[in-house]
Amino acid sequence: MSFPRWRAAGLALTVLAAAPAAALAHPRLVSSTPAAQSRTPPVAAVELRFSEALEPRFSTLTIAREAAGGPVAIEAATATAASDPKTLVARPKAPLAPGAYRVHWRVTSVDTHHIEGDFAFTVK
Repeated sequence: MSFPRWRAAGLALTVLAAAPAAALAHPRLVSSTPAAQSRTPPVAAVELRFSEALEPRFSTLTIAREAAGGPVAIEAATATAASDPKTLVARPKAPLAPGAYRVHWRVTSVDTHHIEGDFAFTVK
């Protein structure tokens, strides 16, 4: 009993069609510290964890005070921990004063896909 050619062709097309979907996946934000929409005590750093390893030279993170509208000075705009290339970290040069803040990020994964987003949090 032989395997029909049309079934073999259909199976091959199914496998080929599914392969690019996995290869074209984009990084996604998995979690953040502080969490989006949270009320938190002052933080020493803002950390974003993504689903894929990041390309540090092409990944940025900014923090702005919403009421004043200006950016917060940070030690390094793009810093990934060497032990965790999926994490982007920004450390403010001074403690964050109580108030509302907005984090904006734009990251490029090592497979060159990029995404961006933002979220807010409040320091108590």
